[in-house]
Amino acid sequence: MPARVPAAPATVPCGAPASPVHASLALARYRVTLVALEPLELPTYLGSTLRGAFGRAFRALCCPARPGEACPASETCPYPLIFETAPPPGAEALRTHEEIPRTFVIAPPPASAPAYPRGNQAAFDPRFHGPGPLGSGRR
Repeated sequence: MPARVPAAPATVPCGAPASPVHASLALARYRVTLVALEPLELPTYLGSTLRGAFGRAFRALCCPARPGEACPASETCPYPLIFETAPPPGAEALRTHEEIPRTFVIAPPPASAPAYPRGNQAAFDPRFHGPGPLGSGRR
């Protein structure tokens, strides 16, 4: 279950308190354990490999679009909300960007040998934050 952490009141650069910002930040951390069904050769650092595999599996699971097609429900579909994060409508600071940083981080397992025999396990921790995947469900 995601935890909601209240934001601290904002301060102006000189240190005098400004009007408080009443917002919350949703956080969630999961543990995913993969088991090799056959012998695998993988890169020593698994971060980008896990991100790609997670993205493909997540899109296949929740997005109504076929592979290679744009999502027809991009305002409500979880895949573009997490993997193709756009600035919120009316965001002044982000208006010049088509995409903004993703609302997740994958903490891969420590670097290890590239060979994974059948039955070997690798665990990773995807962490989600912000209003995108956990809050309002809107971009």
